[in-house]
Amino acid sequence: MKYRSILLFTSFLISSVVFSQNILRGTVKDDLSNPIPDVNLVIQNTNYYATTNYDGKYSIYNIPDGAYKLVVSMIGFSEKEILINLSNSQTLRQDLILDEGVKLDEVIINARIAGQANALNTQKNRGNMVSIISKEQIERFPDANIGDALKRIAGINVQYDQGEARFANIRGTAPELNSVTINGERIPSAEGDKRSVQLDLIPADMIETIELNKAITPDMDADAIGGSINLITKKAPSKQRIKGTIGSGYSVLAEKLLYKGKLSYSNRFKDDKIGLILSVSVLDKQIRSDNVEAEWDYTDENQTAHTAFTSDMQIRKYLLQRLRQSYGATIDFDLNSNNNIYISTSYNWRNDWENRFRLRYKDIEEDAGQLKAEIRRQTKAGTKDNKYKRLEDQRVLNLGVGGKHQIDKFHFKWTISKNKASEERPNERYISYRNKDEPISLDLTNLNQPQITPLNADVQDFSNAFSLKEISEEFKYTEEEDLNIRFDFELPILTGKNSSSIKFGTKYKDKAKVRENTFREYEPLDETSFNADAFQNGSSQTNTGFNAGNYQIGSFVTPEFIGNLNLLDESLFESETVLEELAGNFKAREQVSSFYTMYTQNLSAKLMIIAGMRYEKTDLAYQGKIFDGENLTDTEQIKDTYENILPALHIKYKLSTNTNIRLAYTNSLARPNYYDIVPYQEIDTEDNLIKIGNPALEATTATNFDLLGEHFFKNVGIVSAGVFYKDLKNVIADKTLYDYMYNGNLYDKFTQPVNTGNASLLGFEVGLQSRLFFLPGFLKNLSVLTNYTYTNSKLTNISIEGRENEMLPLTGTPKNIINASLAYDTKKMDLRISYNFAANFIEEYSDEAFYDRWYDKVSYLDMNANYKISKHWKIYASANNLLNQPLRYYQGVRERVMQNEFYGIQTKIGVKFKF
Repeated sequence: MKYRSILLFTSFLISSVVFSQNILRGTVKDDLSNPIPDVNLVIQNTNYYATTNYDGKYSIYNIPDGAYKLVVSMIGFSEKEILINLSNSQTLRQDLILDEGVKLDEVIINARIAGQANALNTQKNRGNMVSIISKEQIERFPDANIGDALKRIAGINVQYDQGEARFANIRGTAPELNSVTINGERIPSAEGDKRSVQLDLIPADMIETIELNKAITPDMDADAIGGSINLITKKAPSKQRIKGTIGSGYSVLAEKLLYKGKLSYSNRFKDDKIGLILSVSVLDKQIRSDNVEAEWDYTDENQTAHTAFTSDMQIRKYLLQRLRQSYGATIDFDLNSNNNIYISTSYNWRNDWENRFRLRYKDIEEDAGQLKAEIRRQTKAGTKDNKYKRLEDQRVLNLGVGGKHQIDKFHFKWTISKNKASEERPNERYISYRNKDEPISLDLTNLNQPQITPLNADVQDFSNAFSLKEISEEFKYTEEEDLNIRFDFELPILTGKNSSSIKFGTKYKDKAKVRENTFREYEPLDETSFNADAFQNGSSQTNTGFNAGNYQIGSFVTPEFIGNLNLLDESLFESETVLEELAGNFKAREQVSSFYTMYTQNLSAKLMIIAGMRYEKTDLAYQGKIFDGENLTDTEQIKDTYENILPALHIKYKLSTNTNIRLAYTNSLARPNYYDIVPYQEIDTEDNLIKIGNPALEATTATNFDLLGEHFFKNVGIVSAGVFYKDLKNVIADKTLYDYMYNGNLYDKFTQPVNTGNASLLGFEVGLQSRLFFLPGFLKNLSVLTNYTYTNSKLTNISIEGRENEMLPLTGTPKNIINASLAYDTKKMDLRISYNFAANFIEEYSDEAFYDRWYDKVSYLDMNANYKISKHWKIYASANNLLNQPLRYYQGVRERVMQNEFYGIQTKIGVKFKF
């Protein structure tokens, strides 16, 4: 009887779907024929309503016969009303155009503001907590890549490399605890040992919309503890569009010009049935960075206080050319109003040609009352084919095909994607000269700029007093390939104010990653003659105004000398493979099978819930290498399987049309970095260091609670405030121990990734984005965008020996993040000044606080301007990093510098066009 009742109820639901009453459906576009997502459509004086999807389409089912008024609304535009008549199980198609240029509260809704209005409408109508930035909003900031654009969002701070944002921390969680996707599919990583995606690979101007999902729903991949960043590409509009950017700029520190270009073409053909988008973006710039690095130790003879001193110090100068190319193409086919298929591809390619000049004072220690050190001078270079520089060639290719289909009420989506990321470093060459046991003086008056002076005048700069240490050449290659297959089904059940739907689906991911490096050292057969040539081919790299401090880096062997060496000539050089450098090679495969179900129910016109569950099964196979100090051997292949069941509940309550209260309970995870779980062993015999993998690592899991209130302004703005709490289990971090006994050997430094314990993270965020329309006169053209995030974390059940009873924060958790932007814009002009601040956070734990590694606080100030000179042309100018903020790490306490790297100010100027 029980099963018969279930069968009858199921039959009733199916019949209500298949044999529906009147249906109203259509597409909403702007006056440029772009589809508008998340437009609200309500049949007046009824409980029937809908919102448009990403393609601007909507459907309202089971409407009784009659004459009605359809009310269409969205933030920033006046309401539009349409009269409709329905009868006899009719399917009526009603396409709509929302005109730009509506005047509301003294605000002109131009294309720039309309784009962000679309984004805010989508954010308002979503069932989960999400922050959305439109292409138009991205263009209002001077951000070169996606990482720079992300730092404008509440709760995000970014980590820099070579002057650009590279990785993103979300709501106090490190990059490896979050995900980055394109159109919902995770981007593979070109990093050798991490999952984290290099955000400096993707130009900001190649993305239509950025979504930060702060509380994920069951239909999203679960590996997003902090959040999921989704980069959305565009569907072709109905009219031909040609847009582009041409510009140049200047890097103040490098004293070099940069060049920037962007071009996109989009159109639809065959009566709008076929859409095409082609785009290309290119950036070519020169970078110089000034750097000082130090390691610290202490003497404690009286056992009462630590006496810190620099045990190793490096002064570095980088000269780098960065060429970033990005190509995109999407073609879609509207088979009919209910069926669409597409093919999409993107190719992001970044080449960094780099020289590095490094002066190092190594193994600083006292000998008979005199401080002594080994002094080294090293040049990093490449062959002539690579401009005598080390080439780092990183690429990410994404290729996807998919479809969206609708059969009456039934919705079906599918995607198949093949993605590949790679990093190649061919012919990476180093030459190093040294002198051992050189007397030095050490001045620690300023711990941020330690000063070392060799007492022997002959070694204060590069000279024939130095002896050859080594010549080496390395070939590095890392590759990650992903195959993703996904099916999503959605079935509306009820309509009206109590509308509901059920969504379910499955996904399969197959990831393979491999690292294959080779490393050889070379020794000249006639070292005397070789050294004489090397000393004749030195050049000074000293610059006035070295940003990292009052240092004279001195002279080094030229890159051209190294690059022209014929290392394969056995009459000139003998060589050997360095086995310890190959211990980092590995193979990994990861397969994730998942299934989800998600139920959405509107309990009233104001209250909506989303409840569901996601199941993920992970199968692993890893293999690495072990170097024991003499021999290199392959490890056995390690296999593992684990499963996660991840329930979720989202509640959204509308206090009014434009005010929401949201509550979410979600579960998420973060799998270990690929290399961390490989059973490898690396031993640096020269420096007596050891690193080992940890196949016993468990995935980090988190239970998340979120509460958020948000109010959307009619003049295109938002004010929001919320709190969030995360309970993390099996947190992963590198453990570093000093003077540690392992396998019968005493090592100066031992490093291993471990599950350090559990953690709790509590935070809150507030944000405001609004035009100051209430101000008098020209001041009403001012607008602000500002947000603040506070996070506080604490490790529990700490497994690091010696730190068990301490109050340690979670890695990657800055307590304070501030974003502030003030803009002045009219129909023709847009001026903006932007400020970004993030507090310090711990990055690596040691066995005592003295050796902990911290990422220092940062403050960035940028300015940019746009001026519209005609309907089709605009000029722009920008200046980034006006405060010359360095990338800085410190050891234990802020005064003890570990790394301090400066990049200088960068300016741009150019024109934008649109036809």
